[in-house]
Amino acid sequence: MDRRYFLLVLCILTNFSIFSQGPDIKGPNFTDPFEEMVYQSQAALDSLIRWEERMYLHTDRSVVAPGDYLFFKAYAMTGPNKLRVSPSGVLQVDLLDSSGALVSKQYYPLQNGITSGAVEVPQKLVPNTYTLRAYTRWMQNYGSQQYFTRQIRISEGPLPATVTRAFGQVASLSFHPEGGRLLAGLNNKLTIKSLDDLGSPVELRGEIRSLSGDVRIPIQSYGEGLAMAIFKPSQNTSYELHLENGKTFALPEVAESGYSLQVNTLDSDRIRISAFAVGTETGTIWLNARLGNKTILEKRLDLQNSRELNLDIPKAELPVGALDFILTDEMGQVLAVRPVYVQGPEALHIELAPLKKDFSKGGENRFRLKVTDALGNPVKTDLSLSVAEEKGAVSTGIHKYMGSSMAPSDVRQWRKSRFLEDLKAISKTGVPAAAYPEEIRFPVQQGLELHAKVYNMYGELLQNTDIQIAGESDENLIIREVRSDARGVIHLTNLNVVGNTRLIFRTKEEDRLARLVRAFPVNSKAQTKEEAKEEGISRYYKRQQRKNPTVSSTPFVEYETDLSENSSAREEEMGIEYDTTGLIKLSEATIDGRKRQRKLNPAIHGIKPLEMNVVYQDVENPKPMSVLVQKIPGMVIMLDGGNNPTAWSNRTRANPIWVLDGEIMGRIPSTYANFEQVDDPYFDNPFYVVPSADIERIEFVYDPVNTALFGAGAIEAGVIVVYTRSAGETRYFNRKNAGLDFQGFEPQFDFDAYLEKRRENRKLRKQSPATLYWNPDIQTDENGEALVLFKSPGNYS
Repeated sequence: MDRRYFLLVLCILTNFSIFSQGPDIKGPNFTDPFEEMVYQSQAALDSLIRWEERMYLHTDRSVVAPGDYLFFKAYAMTGPNKLRVSPSGVLQVDLLDSSGALVSKQYYPLQNGITSGAVEVPQKLVPNTYTLRAYTRWMQNYGSQQYFTRQIRISEGPLPATVTRAFGQVASLSFHPEGGRLLAGLNNKLTIKSLDDLGSPVELRGEIRSLSGDVRIPIQSYGEGLAMAIFKPSQNTSYELHLENGKTFALPEVAESGYSLQVNTLDSDRIRISAFAVGTETGTIWLNARLGNKTILEKRLDLQNSRELNLDIPKAELPVGALDFILTDEMGQVLAVRPVYVQGPEALHIELAPLKKDFSKGGENRFRLKVTDALGNPVKTDLSLSVAEEKGAVSTGIHKYMGSSMAPSDVRQWRKSRFLEDLKAISKTGVPAAAYPEEIRFPVQQGLELHAKVYNMYGELLQNTDIQIAGESDENLIIREVRSDARGVIHLTNLNVVGNTRLIFRTKEEDRLARLVRAFPVNSKAQTKEEAKEEGISRYYKRQQRKNPTVSSTPFVEYETDLSENSSAREEEMGIEYDTTGLIKLSEATIDGRKRQRKLNPAIHGIKPLEMNVVYQDVENPKPMSVLVQKIPGMVIMLDGGNNPTAWSNRTRANPIWVLDGEIMGRIPSTYANFEQVDDPYFDNPFYVVPSADIERIEFVYDPVNTALFGAGAIEAGVIVVYTRSAGETRYFNRKNAGLDFQGFEPQFDFDAYLEKRRENRKLRKQSPATLYWNPDIQTDENGEALVLFKSPGNYS
């Protein structure tokens, strides 16, 4: 690596540690607290502007079959100049269904702003248009509009996702005049955006007509659901868009006077801007370029003696990315708005020359990859490359984010690319630009984290207690000791584990139940209805969590250590909640003939036994469990030689299975006293485990439908279900093993392993893979060249 580049990266990373602290940023000593607050807010804003992070994912294709894998390489670009470096250490990649609900989520380690992986598409997903979403925790400061998203088509057939779909399926259509309005007597560029009911682009064919029919202007489709027409509307005339399928849409009303702002971005080194005044008084106006809520450029324009004014702005004076050019009068009133996407200089020329091609199965293929700069000098760098069979699909190139050329030898291709990006920018007219936040809510994340509130098996909060954590999986072994804070919360950071890892929690207590620890993950609540909607999860994801419940890396939650009476209220104000999924919640239930209401734990799995098979504990005068069990019809208590009780059902002629607060404990055989344990080795005979005063109610279930939930043995013997108060109202604690399954980083999965896995899948091996070759890490040498070799995994045309 060039030593100068290394020092630059080192300086960037060092500076970030200063700017990313948010409210902890310190400046001069202020005597006025308000001045200090303003200084810190400005420092945070400067940090957010300087270190704005974007993600770009290069995927191997955009159409995936259910059960298949989608390969990607992720690049982080930081700051206005899109430097390919990032201090973030974790990338979250989500798959969302057509409604935006979460289908799956995975974590990948970022190193110097780069990572790669493969997203497994669930086998049971319904073919449809899905969305791939990627972001870091630092990007959450800017809102979800900052996240990388790309539509992915999951289909059994070869239908690509990114191609424009067939004509005639338009579900929504919008008009975007350049500058924000159609002005009479002026040549107007009108961009038209069309989508189908799944949000995919639709090709348009038709023409713009005046109501009298004397004006007919054809529209030109440019792909990706974008079309354009240039025409000069007349005063007091209305226009319509007529599609070939007979549908008509009214165009926006033509304004007789106003200002227009037109921009030409096709030149590689400058932007040409034209301001027009139509049917209004001329005077002094202002041109501003804004990036979010940050003013990048401000120029005074004098239209005293002219209806038109042209100026050129060098691209070198502007940051790469989406800007808004805004015309205002001297009072600051907005006259016209023109969104513009500024692409960087054409820095890289990438060529892929075939040396040998044989796309029959097992055929050898050889390509030469060469990278040069704008002056033709070789570039030593790294790239990702996919070779995929995706007929007619249009792939979005990384040049959109980094300013690199996919076809540098063809200048016309570059101009076409800029033109299409410009249409996309115009089509966002009316969408407010994202403003930078005024504070840093989410610090940089270096590794996976777990913040959890801890209790012992008696449901007692463990404050200021040493907690031992042991974790083991196929690839990890974790042994740590942390101390809970005054709120009983432990903080585990940099959990750089791979795959699902079982974490076990212990204390140093002598008593075996007190030694076990149960942890409840801390989650942050959604702040708005829109955020809550974005955090929706699909039915598929819920089913998977029920089958294999895992705890994900918990979000960062900042709060003060406080043990006052208002501590719970402060947690509520700060949006802190504890994930109590699987715990038995409280509900209102009628329990006696007087219709007296009291809080009860709801039935597990929705089981509702006959009322005659339910016995409730007397709170004021508790009865032993043996007395309560015998109140159930047909239930007998038997004692062995050592006076150890066991239950016998005359209805099932067997010893029932015991379930305590939703946990299957096992069966007490009548022939011996020792308890036959199933899940928790620390539970003994239930007659001794549960104190009488802690019993809420006991139920007996013996019908096959409900008992089937607890296994074949339960169907024959029946089930005694015990509910305790410590699982609900007083302690809110469920007796489960002192551990949880933590979702780590996704394991590495290269393309050769993928091809081998396809051969093991009966369904996938019947057809050739859509991707012939994938390599996320190709290195060019000092001559800017690399040799690409691969054998065709199938027969392709």
